[in-house]
Amino acid sequence: MERPATHQAYELHMPTFRNGPAIFASPHSGRNYTPEFLCQTELDRKAIRSSEDAYVDVLFRSAPEFGAPLLCATVPRLYVDLNRSPDEIDTRLFNGLLPASASRRAAAGLGVLPRLAGNGSKIYPGKIPATEVKRRLSACFTPYHACLRTLLSECRNSFGMAVLFDCHSMPHSAMDRMGNGRSKLPDIVLGDRHGRSCSAEIVEQVKSIFTDAGFRVARNLLF
Repeated sequence: MERPATHQAYELHMPTFRNGPAIFASPHSGRNYTPEFLCQTELDRKAIRSSEDAYVDVLFRSAPEFGAPLLCATVPRLYVDLNRSPDEIDTRLFNGLLPASASRRAAAGLGVLPRLAGNGSKIYPGKIPATEVKRRLSACFTPYHACLRTLLSECRNSFGMAVLFDCHSMPHSAMDRMGNGRSKLPDIVLGDRHGRSCSAEIVEQVKSIFTDAGFRVARNLLF
């Protein structure tokens, strides 16, 4: 495994050789909370970290040993959510004119620059300048996705296809809701946007691998 390439928004861990079209990414495990951001937010350290997919990057750290790149966010999702569209903007967060988003996630305070933490707490005591959108997208969102697009393109050129495993964890609140009336919860949830983001054949192969290893697997659960 090569030494990671670092950026203020991510770390890229590359294998010494690539033996297939798989790419692993962890967009929500970033935990580099800058002093500037900590001065802006009214959340304490415990509350602010509750929105992370904590240590998912560590969980998948061995991927390069098996020939697959691993792209790990270092920027926190409460600063910039790398798993959103750049136009998912919640105008209630900003001072200044910005186009409103039709996204339900943005309307719920969970846009590309979130207004609320995962537990519903306000991240900021008031509004922040609209110029923050362009600044944070340019500094973090755009470089992360440029790196991801390069990895996908390289895989397609080398193997004729690319399979992106976007890796997340399930929040305790979702698990608690799922646990009502259920004796056994899933260990792994595979999401393919109900067949829109990946072929059924690949999803079934992945599901079989986890099932054969003894894990309980579900597909496309809504939290």
